[in-house]
Amino acid sequence: MSVRSRPVPSALGQTVEVPRPDPSVVELVEIVRRQLRMDLAWLAKIDGDLLVLQVLAGDGDSFGLRPGATVRSGVSIYSHVLSGELPHLIPDVRADPLAAEMASVKELNIGSYAAVAIPDSDGTPYGMLGCLAHQPCPLRTRDSAFLRLAAEVLRDSVTDLRRLWRQRSRIWRETSEIIDAGGPKLVFQPMFDLASGEVVGIEALSRFPDTSRGPEGWFAAAASVGLEVELELVAIRSGLEFLHLLPRRAFLTVNASPRTIVESLVDALADTDLSRILIEVTERDRDAGSPAVMRNLNMLRQRGARIAVDDVGAGYSGLQQIVNTRPDVVKMDCFLTHHVDRDPARRAIANALVSVGREIGALVVAEGIETAEELHTVRDLGVAVGQGFYLGAPTCAAALPALLSRPTVPLGASSLPT
Repeated sequence: MSVRSRPVPSALGQTVEVPRPDPSVVELVEIVRRQLRMDLAWLAKIDGDLLVLQVLAGDGDSFGLRPGATVRSGVSIYSHVLSGELPHLIPDVRADPLAAEMASVKELNIGSYAAVAIPDSDGTPYGMLGCLAHQPCPLRTRDSAFLRLAAEVLRDSVTDLRRLWRQRSRIWRETSEIIDAGGPKLVFQPMFDLASGEVVGIEALSRFPDTSRGPEGWFAAAASVGLEVELELVAIRSGLEFLHLLPRRAFLTVNASPRTIVESLVDALADTDLSRILIEVTERDRDAGSPAVMRNLNMLRQRGARIAVDDVGAGYSGLQQIVNTRPDVVKMDCFLTHHVDRDPARRAIANALVSVGREIGALVVAEGIETAEELHTVRDLGVAVGQGFYLGAPTCAAALPALLSRPTVPLGASSLPT
């Protein structure tokens, strides 16, 4: 009679979501990995019977680990290191009778191990800092001292880490709730042909329940916990649902960061007719002109999309975007539009942008028009399209049909000299 062997329990628990770590913590963990000459370094928080991996530096894939992975107590080395049954440095795990039989050693193919506890302010373990390698490593006494030194530095930051964890967890929860509910609320602001007064485009703008951060603050916060792409995509998809309401010749503007353009936008728009879509590249990071961004923007262009750059005139980065992106639409920042009728410097820069647009074949749009004087000035400078509260405030989706069916905006004749 054969005896059925018991299944060996996995050392890994359910993967959980963790916020994106602070760059300085990631850098310190990577320094530890290099100092100990091992394949992977990790920082983890102890949560009951689980070790939650918050930061990884090195080859996590070869161990089947990523941020958010959880390691079970009892079948893993870490709990025995904490209890003192195993040393915190194990140069050859398979040569240690107790460690060699651990489920985690076999499951993750661990050849050497190093870990120390990071104590909380009351002396109880907050978490652990450690390293793994697939092969035995000649760990030295000085490596133990270095590992403890790094843990001491992190211990001094435990309060900040906990505060950061609570803050990022709250951001994660709030952002996830908005995504699961179908995305942020959308409002739509029209763009007008400054010669005819007709609506030529509508920009889909996100609005959030907590207005203290503003839309830019919400997207920046989402980026800090790794949810920027998902949040942007759900907003873009929501905006596309209203495209059929627009006049046939009008375009819909959606906003996308370079990260979203690289990671997901091409696939997300695979089944969308892009001939009436204007993709506005936002500048929440410095990758707007990277080869990967340009490659995906060109793919979207080939399918009919037009590309816009925003905040032009607010700084040097906007000019860099024009050079790198070669946009179809240049959006003149409100900083330039405000008081352009009274400020010769603003008029000179706006005039230069119109000339640049003419040279590269790009449409220039003036954002933030709030007075009749600003309207007449940008129009007389040669700006083709305008957007702003003076022409039309952002409106909810329910009011969009009424906005689009109204007569064209009477722009009137300019009273200013050209």
